[in-house]
Amino acid sequence: MCIETGIITEGSVNRVMDGEIYNRVHKSTYEVFIPWLENTQPDKTQKVTAFLAEVTEEGQDEWQCNSLLENQSFTEVQTLWEQFQDHLRHDNGGLSSLCMSYVYII
Repeated sequence: MCIETGIITEGSVNRVMDGEIYNRVHKSTYEVFIPWLENTQPDKTQKVTAFLAEVTEEGQDEWQCNSLLENQSFTEVQTLWEQFQDHLRHDNGGLSSLCMSYVYII
């Protein structure tokens, strides 16, 4: 499934089974999240990208991380992420559903 989508190459099956390719699959999933959001809920895109930029800032201490997790934006982003994953599992075709089963298992 991942070979057909171009996420991994044919010789990488053992690395997938060892969990070495998980970050690539997860990153690929994230890379299509923002375009999906722009198409389905464009009014939320700016808020989500701003929140994600804040989360990925380097030098965050424990207090700042806890503050972000308690932020209402976190709950909203989490809800949108879950909607996106449901879309990939159920509304985006069989191959997408199969790939998401791998992400879910890992």
